[in-house]
Amino acid sequence: MAALPDILTLSEQLDAMLLGWLERHAAPVAADATAVAVLTVDAAHVAEIEVFCARWRMRVTRFGGGAKWQAVRVDGPRLPVIGFAQITTMYR
Repeated sequence: MAALPDILTLSEQLDAMLLGWLERHAAPVAADATAVAVLTVDAAHVAEIEVFCARWRMRVTRFGGGAKWQAVRVDGPRLPVIGFAQITTMYR
């Protein structure tokens, strides 16, 4: 019997989704173009989101929130920030 594939972590799933988004939406931008997004995320997933963002040179700043949700500010390279913000809208 073949081994079952490993389940992807949230940060790995986000990597795959962002790569797909970039393939469909990427347009030439200045190398130093940046963006900022304010997102509300599940508080239990903030650590994985920070791992994902670090791989894409995005910074995460936590603010506000409660036991179930956390408001975060994400800033960094323009296209990854915009792509991540759009990906999160799929989960609302």
